[in-house]
Amino acid sequence: MKRACAVLFTSALMVFLGCNQSEPGGPGAKRADNKNPVTGSPKNETFRISAPATETSLKQGEEKEVDVTIDRSKDFKQDVTLTFKTDKGVTVTPSSATVKASDKDTKVKVKIAADKDAPVGEATVHVTAKPETGESTSAEFKVNVKGA
Repeated sequence: MKRACAVLFTSALMVFLGCNQSEPGGPGAKRADNKNPVTGSPKNETFRISAPATETSLKQGEEKEVDVTIDRSKDFKQDVTLTFKTDKGVTVTPSSATVKASDKDTKVKVKIAADKDAPVGEATVHVTAKPETGESTSAEFKVNVKGA
């Protein structure tokens, strides 16, 4: 019984925390059939953005590093450019980055910083990923700014 409860709790926690993933992007992302009408590429030629699943907390004037990852299907072989936009008082460095098709590591490390006078409370970081061809996708994650 204890084991069943532990498995149930772990499963519920994984669903709750989950993985903050975007909708698919890429040439086959929005096709109902299995082919892209322009390239004839498979529908599974897609990618997703994985952003932090839990809120990142920062004090005013503090910065932290977080990972944003491009999760590619096996058939997706394009460069993807990420751009970051934030609420006032929070910055992301770099503000854009490109994950090359040849990159084995598709993780982008970015620094999230809260200005010394950033508004206290929740801020949103919007991430947009644009492939060379096909559909863009986006995700967002939260930053909790606390007083210094």
